[in-house]
Amino acid sequence: MKKRKTIIAAVLILPLLLLFSAGALMYVSDVRQAKNMGPAPPLIHKNCRTIYPIVIAHHWGPPRHREYDSRGKVTEYFYRPVIDVLRSCGADIRVAVYSHDYDTTPARAQELKNFIVANFTGNTEYMRTWRLAHPGKIFKVNLVGHSQGCQDSRYMISNLGMAPLAASWTGLAGESRGTPMADLGMALYDNPLFSLFADCLLMSLFHDSCRDRDHLFRFIESVRCLSEDYMQGTGEYSSGGRFEGRGFTARYGPTVYYQNWAARLRWMPHEWSALYPLWKYIQLTRGDNDIYTPLSSQIHDEKFVRNRGVLDGAEWWGGVHHMAFTGSLNQPNPGFSQEQFWIDMIAELREMGF
Repeated sequence: MKKRKTIIAAVLILPLLLLFSAGALMYVSDVRQAKNMGPAPPLIHKNCRTIYPIVIAHHWGPPRHREYDSRGKVTEYFYRPVIDVLRSCGADIRVAVYSHDYDTTPARAQELKNFIVANFTGNTEYMRTWRLAHPGKIFKVNLVGHSQGCQDSRYMISNLGMAPLAASWTGLAGESRGTPMADLGMALYDNPLFSLFADCLLMSLFHDSCRDRDHLFRFIESVRCLSEDYMQGTGEYSSGGRFEGRGFTARYGPTVYYQNWAARLRWMPHEWSALYPLWKYIQLTRGDNDIYTPLSSQIHDEKFVRNRGVLDGAEWWGGVHHMAFTGSLNQPNPGFSQEQFWIDMIAELREMGF
């Protein structure tokens, strides 16, 4: 009897030990200590004074992110390093600000349109100044989407009558086919066992963003709008979805210039190891990714979009993560200069006549 119990225990424990060992081996092979390559090279400033103003549609999350600088002072970084350096190079650039911290793609697309109307086409003084500077030109904007902002801007162009106002569209690490992390989150939330306490838990953890039922609903549906089910139109949305309908639909405007950049990690730097489970889960299920979004989801149909390449940074660092484009203080990306990337991108748009 005792021997039988020992055998049963071994049968139960051995797979767990093997699984743990395999996980440990993967972690050791994936997570590395990066070399210190010294200070970043100085920025090469270029003329970024485009004909059309630049509007950034920001990533999933609040319109402002408060962080601490090196002196412990609270600061609002939100694309600030990027915006400041581009304005010093002559760019007319704004970041769209939405009413809610989290919202669905159609709702954010409408807010993006409202932002453009309020700041540009509906601003008499701005339009008068712009027309004096560009006689004979028809006013348009250069749209740059990051993460969910890619879907916001594409949806706005296609479904809200804004194609004539869009000169160019640039996508950065968007979820064109969704991300499995969102599907996993929705599977947990929609599970009857979890749903018993999910709302209370989310309202407690994200009190500022989910302070009441309406804000909580927007948060949940914002996650749903990043899911593979939603982006590929394969899901069922009867449980909610007063905004999102039956899935993401956005045709490419024939008069708009579309281009796109993707990002990925080749290996996980030790400094980011807390995010290893996210990166590894997507790598095992979908392949290369930027910690949040699969590379296959970031790349668009070549018939409509000029895919400019995959950013993976310097060889001595692991790669380029999803938030590298923002200039965030708490997620620096050694081996990739956010500011230089944006300078080069906007200067090229200027050279192309945008």
